[in-house]
Amino acid sequence: AWALAFTSLAAITQDQAEKWLSLAAEARAFERLHVDSQRGSWADLRVATDPNSPTAPPCPHFWCHGSVGIAQERLLAWKAAPGDPLIATDLAIGLAGARAAAETLLSGPVGPGASDVANGSLCHGAAGFIDLLVATGEAGDHALALRLSAFLDADRQARTSPRSGMPGGWGTPGLMLGSAGIAWGHLRAACPDLVPAGWDPASGLAGHLA
Repeated sequence: AWALAFTSLAAITQDQAEKWLSLAAEARAFERLHVDSQRGSWADLRVATDPNSPTAPPCPHFWCHGSVGIAQERLLAWKAAPGDPLIATDLAIGLAGARAAAETLLSGPVGPGASDVANGSLCHGAAGFIDLLVATGEAGDHALALRLSAFLDADRQARTSPRSGMPGGWGTPGLMLGSAGIAWGHLRAACPDLVPAGWDPASGLAGHLA
């Protein structure tokens, strides 16, 4: 998020762009101190240890923490500065981790037998995966996004309501955790040319609403 904010500031305050881009590079350098290329993500520093790996912190695949959000930022950074080898390496790690995590999610159950991991939120659920996968522009990633959308629909039908990002999947209307974000993920998968990224809706809607 630091890098994304600084890169965005560089785009809108061109007289200070060099300063903001330098700070964005520093933010990425800090994040690289906590990357785990084997697990395809970055450490969640809120938690000391991972139950599945007691000697290391967890490396989740979320938009809020981990590969999904960082890969999204690196994708934008790569488009702004193609050829940067550090950004390219980060992007490759993040995309590989996010794709693998999405496939793991799809291999799991839906409905009452599924855990909170199967939530559809933008923040730490399937809609976050969809947002990233659509953004790459690759056909294989879009196909994976459509499979995730179908998975969410199957889960909704099995439990009669969308599974939010709240504990227990209880209903909430919000964009990041709730039904609005889940619906946005479905729309993003179905109409990628019309629906912009959920975390930056103004980036693409203005032209369609004008």
